[in-house]
Amino acid sequence: MKTDRESELEAGEQQRVGVVKHVLILALRTRLQSANRLTRGLATRYGYLLDATGWGAVIRAYWLDKQRVTNQGIMKNLIEAAIEAGNFKTLLSAFKSASLIDMLRSPGQYTLFAPTDSAFKRLPAGSLDALFKNARTLKPFLCNHMMAGVKAANDILPGELKPMEGRSLRAALHGRAIHINGATIVQSDIRATNGVIHAIDDVLLPLNPILAAVA
Repeated sequence: MKTDRESELEAGEQQRVGVVKHVLILALRTRLQSANRLTRGLATRYGYLLDATGWGAVIRAYWLDKQRVTNQGIMKNLIEAAIEAGNFKTLLSAFKSASLIDMLRSPGQYTLFAPTDSAFKRLPAGSLDALFKNARTLKPFLCNHMMAGVKAANDILPGELKPMEGRSLRAALHGRAIHINGATIVQSDIRATNGVIHAIDDVLLPLNPILAAVA
């Protein structure tokens, strides 16, 4: 036989367990409702169909989107993607000197034709140092490697491309190779949340007039 005190303690424990379960259910429901609003857009963006209904559909959509985001690596902005790539150290340093880091971390959409570290090493001796020392020419030079909006490699057609600053760029196709002002895209479609990076093996003209001005 349980004493009155034991019965009272048992009833209190059951009540606490019930309250905890109720709180957990409410928290899960709130989270799933938020996920449901989020995944309406994501289902269209990533092109998958939901073959479940209700909460099951929301859970599956959330899981699929998380997997796709992880696999495609699109959770990084342009600066983070460039750092992860590992071969844009000089370019990143130039972005910092020109105060462009914050812009390339922002939600705006950009296409970046990014010279690799090897590309910068091929510049004439002293040219890079001279360029870094002149803030008036450094930023236009860098913006001449950028376009507003996202242009994937498959979207680049022969003809002119309009950079954010400076003279128009010219794209050319030779077989499967894509050339921008004579520079070859050696790695295309490095995706980011706010744009795309195409690694190129040379700095873009009209760099030469800029270097002549600062030499």
